[in-house]
Amino acid sequence: MDFVGNEERELRVGAFARAAAWFVPIALGLFPISEWFRAQVDLWSLCVYASIVSLLILVLAARSTPQGFWSLSSIYLSVFSLFHFGVVYSFTLAGDSALTNFNTSKWFYSPDVPLAIAVALAGMASFYGCSQLRWRRAPPLPASRADRLGTAAGPAGFLIVVFALAWWFYSAIHAGGPSLLLAAYNEFLRATKYENISLSYFLLGIGMSLLVASPQRGWMRAGFVCFGLWAIIALPLGLRGEVLFPLAGAAALMAKHKQPMSGFKALVGVALALVMIDFLRQLRQFGISGVGEAFLELQPTDALLELGSSLLPTVRVIEWLDSGDPYMNGATYWAPLDRALYHLIPGSTRLDAEDDMRIMNVLVMQRVGPIGFSPIAEAFYNYGRFAVVAFMGITGLLVGWLDRWKATPVRIAAAGAIVFPLLIQIRNTFVSTPSWIVIGLAIVGAVALFEQLRLRSQPR
Repeated sequence: MDFVGNEERELRVGAFARAAAWFVPIALGLFPISEWFRAQVDLWSLCVYASIVSLLILVLAARSTPQGFWSLSSIYLSVFSLFHFGVVYSFTLAGDSALTNFNTSKWFYSPDVPLAIAVALAGMASFYGCSQLRWRRAPPLPASRADRLGTAAGPAGFLIVVFALAWWFYSAIHAGGPSLLLAAYNEFLRATKYENISLSYFLLGIGMSLLVASPQRGWMRAGFVCFGLWAIIALPLGLRGEVLFPLAGAAALMAKHKQPMSGFKALVGVALALVMIDFLRQLRQFGISGVGEAFLELQPTDALLELGSSLLPTVRVIEWLDSGDPYMNGATYWAPLDRALYHLIPGSTRLDAEDDMRIMNVLVMQRVGPIGFSPIAEAFYNYGRFAVVAFMGITGLLVGWLDRWKATPVRIAAAGAIVFPLLIQIRNTFVSTPSWIVIGLAIVGAVALFEQLRLRSQPR
């Protein structure tokens, strides 16, 4: 029997299947960018198409790495799809009735929505395709050195988490008093818009990265308990992303050095989370007295609508461009460096942050209020639809590279320092992302250096 020939055929079939699993979802994701395609389908048909393709991408991304669903790239895509396609999924499942009780119906029927869905899907496909590209693996660090880099991570991570939560409570109470902790979502955002409360969300991510990287499980448990107690307050306020981003990122980092949760348990957890999110939405709407009514009206599709508002900034950006706004031509990406140079170059001047329209959260807040933002909307506002493909492709390259890092404590913490700002950017602007990555890596490096100096100072 020709065993060699059979083996070669199996290798060819396997190579063809891998190439198809890479190429097909990319082609399907990019196809709706063409105006011809969008002219052939109505809104519901486009939503069905986008739902199928985005879910196909999620499945293939989860199957492409040893960590499965818990890889960094898969987690990023999952969070991205929830926030950008939540409305699309709900409309696909329930049609017009899904939008009845939400303000979503006021903008989802805009003529610019099909293009917004198309570029979001293209960005997701570009991220997936580039995250699958393989880089040459770096030689692993010696085990003893890698372990030493992580022994100081536990206490440092716990202190950072505690400081982040203390800063959050201080900022909230300073902005509106203790009653603000029970306020509505938009009221909370408006009250804290001049407080640097976003610093606490960034530090939460860095602290939890260090906790996950630490071999000392006690510190991690203590830090997660503090985070959980804060989440009990933050979720009813409507801070879903602020809770989800560090939690999802920490789960992906944890999967790098221990057996991850099964896909079935993850799906059950997502379903329960969607039900809880809808309950909290109704609790905010009806108050404590309406708890029983809220339980009777729980709808997971409503939770998808609750999460899936990050498509709205892209719709607004397209409307602004249609109304005569010029493309920013990279100005929003240059703004962080330009503003940082102000502190380094004597005699230089700059606009106050609240007057600098290159900072997209300032522009959005002035024009439409606290709707968040999106990497899709920002890339489109700079250069158009192909900039979305390029920016998301670069992000996919970076996150895919982090997925293939060896799971040593220092690399786990460093991966967290990079990926947490990228997760936060899913619902926010680019302006803080570069500085947060640099500061996060500096914190991880400082913790590692402290541990090395401590070990060297000990008598042999």
